[in-house]
Amino acid sequence: MPSPVPPWCAWFTPAEWHAFEALLNDVFLDGNTTGPPMRFGEHRHLSLAAEGEPGAPLDLAEIAELVRALPPENWRAATVAFLGRKQRLAERRRELERAGFAEVRNLLMPRLVRAGAVDAGHAPAVPLTDELAAVLVIQVGPDLSAPVGQ
Repeated sequence: MPSPVPPWCAWFTPAEWHAFEALLNDVFLDGNTTGPPMRFGEHRHLSLAAEGEPGAPLDLAEIAELVRALPPENWRAATVAFLGRKQRLAERRRELERAGFAEVRNLLMPRLVRAGAVDAGHAPAVPLTDELAAVLVIQVGPDLSAPVGQ
């Protein structure tokens, strides 16, 4: 019988995966148990959006990596803080996209990423090796940056 743990978070035991999936349901459904729970195994990427706003991409593997080193009782608080930070990142990014080049030029910088991580969200991407690429990002906070889209 195959493991219920998806490959994008293979370090979880089956029990940890079920706890993580319950955490995601609690956070994203806000405790609403009137409908069926969401299944996240095959769906690693979601769109994080506030009411009436365009969605920001969310990679659930980032949350899995975040909680991996924490005791389970701290998973929810860390996840909620992470999602709040992602939401602020999306809001700041929208502000910067509306600004002119002169206003953001000092916030642009290159970033090295795994070549496999480059997708349509990365506009200028330069392959450096089979494993590395350089992408253009914009600094949206003291320790936050986002890819510059097309």
